[in-house]
Amino acid sequence: MPSPAHRAPVGVWIDRLVAVALILNLGWITWHLGGYLAGSMAISFPVLMTTLAVAVARWTLLEPTALPRGWWWPLPMLAYVALHMGGLAQVPGRAWLDGLLWFWMAAAYWCGLQVAREPMARRICGVGVAALTVLVAALAIYQRVVDPAWLPMGRRQAPQFLARSGGAFGVPNTMAAWMLIVLPPALIGCVGRGRRSRLVRVAAGGLVALAMLALVLSVSRGAWLAWVGVLLVWPLAERGLTGAARLRRVAIVVVGIGGIGAGAWAMSPEVRNRVSHLLDQKGELTRPILWNVAWRLWESAPVGGTGGGSYASLFDRERPVGFRDYPTWAHNDYLNTLSDYGVIGFGLSFGLAGVVTVWLVRRRGGVKLDASSIATELRWRGAVGLGLLGFAVATVVDFHLKIPAAAMLASLAAAGWISPVRERRFRGGEVVDPQRGTWAVMLGLGFAVGALWLGWAEARPRYLAEGWRFEARARINRQAAVTDASVLQKEIKPGIALLQQAVEVDPGNERAWSDLSYALSLSVHWEPAQANVKGVEAEQAARRALTLSPAVAEHWVRLSVALDLQNRWKEAGSAISSALGIAPNSSVVWYYQGFHLSLQRSTRLIARAALATALRLDPGNREAKALLAALERS
Repeated sequence: MPSPAHRAPVGVWIDRLVAVALILNLGWITWHLGGYLAGSMAISFPVLMTTLAVAVARWTLLEPTALPRGWWWPLPMLAYVALHMGGLAQVPGRAWLDGLLWFWMAAAYWCGLQVAREPMARRICGVGVAALTVLVAALAIYQRVVDPAWLPMGRRQAPQFLARSGGAFGVPNTMAAWMLIVLPPALIGCVGRGRRSRLVRVAAGGLVALAMLALVLSVSRGAWLAWVGVLLVWPLAERGLTGAARLRRVAIVVVGIGGIGAGAWAMSPEVRNRVSHLLDQKGELTRPILWNVAWRLWESAPVGGTGGGSYASLFDRERPVGFRDYPTWAHNDYLNTLSDYGVIGFGLSFGLAGVVTVWLVRRRGGVKLDASSIATELRWRGAVGLGLLGFAVATVVDFHLKIPAAAMLASLAAAGWISPVRERRFRGGEVVDPQRGTWAVMLGLGFAVGALWLGWAEARPRYLAEGWRFEARARINRQAAVTDASVLQKEIKPGIALLQQAVEVDPGNERAWSDLSYALSLSVHWEPAQANVKGVEAEQAARRALTLSPAVAEHWVRLSVALDLQNRWKEAGSAISSALGIAPNSSVVWYYQGFHLSLQRSTRLIARAALATALRLDPGNREAKALLAALERS
């Protein structure tokens, strides 16, 4: 049986093709703000599923290499996620989009397991990730030196991030998480033991310098702390060192960290501001609030969770008094998973990952380092593992697994760390065991067809619809302070068309139905004579959203406004009361309560009280201020 170095050319080139496809896809999604926008995933997700179909075909069909070790580990969690996507979640439409991210990570992991079996394919991935890291770091430098607001695709950075660099990512913390994965392997390539050319060491050193600079420019406190932890753990965990050698390396790390920290403090006002802010507050203020909400949501459904992707939609239910933000995630992927998927999902994902990690570390700890080749290999794998450790620690305070590019890189790194191929090869054992049994062929075909179906028939239309919805809602939000009917018509009318297209392509997207109801209600500003007609259309859209998920307060708000347009005041009052029952601490809902009550002269005094409550919860609520002022003048 041939070894990997003597495989027939077809299999080798297929593996390399998979590696190239992975890097091109990773580059595409990284350039598109890391995949934060759903529209970019409408391309990347089906392409990754197609790549997975080819990789799976290599397992059982095309010069079969057999199933790689660890191939089944994601399956239990994916099965549970599929149940949420199928209706177990409280908000099934959002469960689909969240669940697809789990399938995205699993697909990257499976492709990575196959790529790890072929030396040149591994190099392609390594060089590709290094090149992308250089690009991201260069963009971060450009943002700091030339244009702080620059982002790819003609977009502009959010005001709160203008003093920080994010490279191709909209969120600087995500760029920092990327660098955490890349830095340890790059350091090994630069200063690690083993045979490497001078060119390789110099290139790796340059990569380390750029990645470190990008990490500093991100001004990501969580990532900094994670990197410090990795550097301190590294010499303590490395095998073959004496106690004195470990202490010397720890001392070097401490001195190096102190020097870099002092330099950053002296040169960057934003670094001083971020650190001082952390010290003045004695820690974080906002994140603990988000974590507390996630914990309370978990307590409401501890076993099965509230449903994939439900955190944002159910946040209003647990919103603290005076908290004004509208978070999408809990800024802690572990708590987010616990809240969404309960103990079952947490155990099948992070719990299983922890068990596998302990098992592999203990297993590799027994391998004798008597051959320089396997010693070099294990040191490299150790560096990859430390990069993943840094990423995992940073994920305690962020949502890196919700950003497709970061999640994909972490999945590929995990596959490289887990894969046993090179270790077995150096031991002299066989690497692959080709099988052409009927069961293997059927499994491979089923896996490949399922991946293609999920990517092209299910995920692509849902991502397209969500992309259109996101763009339409952004149009609506930009007009929040606009009163000119012609301006509203120019901006919102195209948004209505986008939302109608979205609900046609993905009727299960409850947010698209809710936003369509919102946009139709706003159209009364330029078509006042059509108020009743638009109200009926808006009501139909709002009721579709409520049919999909009655647990979201905004859907009830949309229904209330639609009914008010039809002069069905009592029914509208019932709807807005339902919204208040779900979100009693939402300034927005209290504003709409005040708006509804202001429509009747007999209840305007109560309306003023409702608007006062809205302003107590959020003194910056412009709509509530304007309506209250109008009522006081009347």
